Amino acid sequence: MNMKRDTIFKKIRELIIRERWEYDFVIKESTSLQDDLKIYGDDATDFLTKFCEEFNCKPKDFKFDDYFAPEPSWTDLFRKKKKYKSFTVLDLIKAAEKGTLT
Repeated sequence: MNMKRDTIFKKIRELIIRERWEYDFVIKESTSLQDDLKIYGDDATDFLTKFCEEFNCKPKDFKFDDYFAPEPSWTDLFRKKKKYKSFTVLDLIKAAEKGTLT
């Protein structure tokens, strides 16, 4: 990891802890926002909005519903489970470097 990427990674970790909480495991580049950090639904929308503001990223053509489940509901028991694409801390690092959330 180069120095710039290392700095971005540290800032992203700080954002995660500030906006969510301190997790009982090490946050790595491979950490999934939804599966590991349990960020989904409105929380994911709020988190990504704050991420984009802090890192000056544009959510250009980002297909939120491909990556994040909605808030859980009792009706989920009757729905077919959807498979979501993984969105990791590394994806956030790349977005910060490029200036676009894709």
